[in-house]
Amino acid sequence: MDDQRVRKQDLPPTVPDERTPSPPPQRDSSSSLLHDALTELWDLWAFLGDRFDAMDSCITRQEDDMSFIR
Repeated sequence: MDDQRVRKQDLPPTVPDERTPSPPPQRDSSSSLLHDALTELWDLWAFLGDRFDAMDSCITRQEDDMSFIR
């Protein structure tokens, strides 16, 4: 280029190198929102399931204690 400055917008377009990986596909914002909502619901379901299991084992233990007392 004979040591001349060239503005970026004046450069010829470049052909992407085949070895350059393409960027990951962008998810549609509506599917992303749905995915996030379903993930939150799944996490809540798992949390509540754990809590109910803990309550059930506590109640079972109390029932066992009460039957032993009788």
